[in-house]
Amino acid sequence: MIYGVGYQDREPSELVDVLVRTRVSLLVGVRLTPKSRQRGCSRRALGESIEAAGISSRHEPALGNPVDNRAA
Repeated sequence: MIYGVGYQDREPSELVDVLVRTRVSLLVGVRLTPKSRQRGCSRRALGESIEAAGISSRHEPALGNPVDNRAA
């Protein structure tokens, strides 16, 4: 099963709780640049949090929204 989940307007701990409750086993990040101004949501910080919860992670930016399509 594939779920879509955003991190905007969520505390990192809330995002991890959602992933755990829905029994997600792999989080695939699709951000082109996996950085965030939101505390705890950069690739490394979020990766550490979810891995501590027993969830694996991968970065697959090719699956995200291409830069030339974002203005729409």
